[in-house]
Amino acid sequence: MAILGSGLLPTRLGFTGDPFFSNVVFGCHFETLTDIRGHTITGSAVISSDQKYFGNSSLFCNGSLFSYIGVEDPDNNFSVETDENFTFDTFVRFPSLGTTNYFHPFIELGNPSSTGFRVGYFNASSPSIELIIDNSPYYFSWAPSIDTWYYFSVERSRGAIYLKVDSTQIGSDIINPSPIVATLNNSIGASILNISQRAICYFDDMRLTKAYRNISEVPLVEFPEQ
Repeated sequence: MAILGSGLLPTRLGFTGDPFFSNVVFGCHFETLTDIRGHTITGSAVISSDQKYFGNSSLFCNGSLFSYIGVEDPDNNFSVETDENFTFDTFVRFPSLGTTNYFHPFIELGNPSSTGFRVGYFNASSPSIELIIDNSPYYFSWAPSIDTWYYFSVERSRGAIYLKVDSTQIGSDIINPSPIVATLNNSIGASILNISQRAICYFDDMRLTKAYRNISEVPLVEFPEQ
């Protein structure tokens, strides 16, 4: 059982670990509100055993004002240099898609209206994934179903960005080598600048990796912790 196209098995099963582990700057299985790098996680989203892709639980954001989490990054590990490769991936499940023009933020780093980054699902008249980097918005057509787990990723390699759902690319490549300037506090499930934008979804096995992982298949096991 290979994961993430690496051909390797996780250390949890006693085999060789994920070769990208050393480049993971945030990673959480949402069994607790503690990530594998020891970041402080705060907020009112809850660990829920109602739904899970791996393990016993996932993170549930119910769309209310404070139902999200913030991740402290005092050492500025989440920022990405110009042209630096990165991968963001997570499992996501929607119990509701909200009303038309409802935005479900997945992750927001810094201020996306200037030098930050955010990505999420936009339930507009043409449902899509919205990605913003360096104040440049991009839209990728995608219409998910409720009560279904999806494996979502954003990958950048040498300035080219690819979005994938269940390891299959959606939309065209985009070229944006811009840096991402994160802040001390970054959010999952919310836009900090717009309080009406709150995710209604479950998240499981989420990672931010400073490497291009070229995801080619849906993981069969949760990612390793070492």
